Amino acid sequence: MKRSLVLVKAVLLTLIALGWYGCGGGSSGLNDNQGGATLTLTANPTSVNADGISFSTITAVLTDTTGKPALQGTQVVFTTTQGLFANGAKQFPTVTDATGTSLAVLYAGTSPSDDVTVTCLAGGLTVIAKLKFVIGTPGPVANITLAVSSASIIADGISSSVITAILIDKNGTPVTIGTAATFTTNLAVFSNNKNNFATTTVDEKGTATATLIAGLTPGTATITCTSGSVSAIIKIEIRSF
Repeated sequence: MKRSLVLVKAVLLTLIALGWYGCGGGSSGLNDNQGGATLTLTANPTSVNADGISFSTITAVLTDTTGKPALQGTQVVFTTTQGLFANGAKQFPTVTDATGTSLAVLYAGTSPSDDVTVTCLAGGLTVIAKLKFVIGTPGPVANITLAVSSASIIADGISSSVITAILIDKNGTPVTIGTAATFTTNLAVFSNNKNNFATTTVDEKGTATATLIAGLTPGTATITCTSGSVSAIIKIEIRSF
């Protein structure tokens, strides 16, 4: 009988001990799961000017199976198909903070795209966010590039060469269609029979053109294109027969 009572007491003590430690008596916590149960990824903004300096902040939030933040210091890796992160690379490794959050700053390139994909890997989970790099509102003219269809024409009164100007802003973005540009020359005339020709850009590439028509006098024509306070010069040889 005594042996039975001792056995019953031992069983009761064991059950009490198990119940105590199983009801939270330990300190393991619920946010120790580095594997994570949920990973969310957001980009703000999702549309970024393709100017090489504008950026989007990418935010990843990692939680465990209970919905609480994953362990601080959990590794997170961001990758992008276009643009560069703040470290100057297409991949950005980092870690979560105490709230399970990690951030990456993505800078746009200078080429527009409707399909920029950022991928985030954390806690064994992978998610993506979609962005767009768009052409923003161009600034004023900062640079003019000139090219000619022929660098040498005959002084016969009819030979011609087309001068093409490309106007861009300080970020390399073509200026707005309709931006004023003026061509001048010291020799020969333009298609309007004058030594100056006023026009505007005609397309989204920032293009303006003028046609120089040779006179009967040989020499070197110096053509200047001016828009606002910016100018560029190119030369055309007008040669004798």
